[in-house]
Amino acid sequence: MPQKVAVVGCGNWGKNLLRNFAHLGALAVACDANEENLRLIKTEFKAIRVTNSFESILVDETVEAVVVATPSDTHFELARKSLTSGKHVYVEKPLASSN
Repeated sequence: MPQKVAVVGCGNWGKNLLRNFAHLGALAVACDANEENLRLIKTEFKAIRVTNSFESILVDETVEAVVVATPSDTHFELARKSLTSGKHVYVEKPLASSN
C-alpha cells in the first residue's frame, strides 16, 4: 500500500505534485495558506483532505510523508519540522537558500 502523503504548497509546482501523488494513490492531504487554492483543489481531488494548517499535518499519524513545494525560503524550516515529527520528506529544490 502506498504511503500517505501531504503536499504542502499548492501553487504552480505543487499542483503537479498533487496530481502525481493522487495518480499513485498516495495523496492524503493538501495544505496551502491560500483558501482559494484549497477550494479549487477540493473540487479536483474530492477524496483528499485540505487544510491551511501545516502543524495539523505534523501531528496527523495517518500522514507518513510530507512534500514541500512552498517558496524556497521556507523549505529548510518546513523540512526540519517534518523530519523531527517523524515524517519522510521530499523537498522541491533548493533545500536551503544559504549555507
